[in-house]
Amino acid sequence: MSPFRLTLLRHGEAEGSTERLLGHTDPALTGEGWHQLRTRWRQIERHEVTALASSDLVRCASFARERAVTLGIPLRIDAGWRECHFGALDGRIRTELDIDELAALTDYQREPERHTLPGGESWQQLKARVLGTTERWIAGSKGGHRVLITHGGVIRALLVNWLDMQSARQSQFWLDYAGAVSLWWDDGHPPILLGIDNTPINRELP
Repeated sequence: MSPFRLTLLRHGEAEGSTERLLGHTDPALTGEGWHQLRTRWRQIERHEVTALASSDLVRCASFARERAVTLGIPLRIDAGWRECHFGALDGRIRTELDIDELAALTDYQREPERHTLPGGESWQQLKARVLGTTERWIAGSKGGHRVLITHGGVIRALLVNWLDMQSARQSQFWLDYAGAVSLWWDDGHPPILLGIDNTPINRELP
């Protein structure tokens, strides 16, 4: 396998995403979300993008389809890159959670390997599906710059595994909307973290 750059891109703002827990719940991007992604993409494509992949949820896939058509590059869309399923809390408004639900959410965020949300997907299940999906795509894709558009939880699960970190440190990789992580892959070696672009994007910026 030839060396390549991999960019992990979080989706933009989606309808209700500022107040709801969006796991498999599937709202569309807001106008601001489209703006965030298009603005970040101008930075990403300074290195020519050669292959594109995406979660099948609309807040990721809609932008991925637009980019793939515009650039004429291969696109793989797969449910394996969906955000964690938050079980009974999926799609709920954060401020409406009761004391027990808030405690469960806090425990999961602090130590996901030891705690699972009520009726939700475990950290081990999330990690297994996103790693397997990503490894298959990497093995089958080609080119010097590959971009995966997905969710914050998916990106954190990938990074703590690739960088050999404990799951309790996954919160260190929190990304804003349209935040991006760049890595360099060389055959036979662990990936190198090149950088994290987490600068918030809004319409007030030039």
